[in-house]
Amino acid sequence: MKTPIPRDDLYYRFHVGCLLESLKADFDGPIYQTEDDLEAVRNSDADVVAVVSPDCPAVFYVSREKFLRGEVGLNADDLFSHGGIL
Repeated sequence: MKTPIPRDDLYYRFHVGCLLESLKADFDGPIYQTEDDLEAVRNSDADVVAVVSPDCPAVFYVSREKFLRGEVGLNADDLFSHGGIL
């Protein structure tokens, strides 16, 4: 079993920060990183949502509808199997 990288780890924050900066230049859909972002995902009409994995310094794209229905978990393996990595 993989040991998750804590969100407060410097490597995690730096890597995810770089990914989000480059993502924002090309992606106009909602980005889910914490529970605070859930309302923006709900209010969006985008087909796809970008999701920051809490257990891996990566950003994935998944169907917004599947994400909101709870069909997609937040772990990296589940996000990857339901979408793809950005």
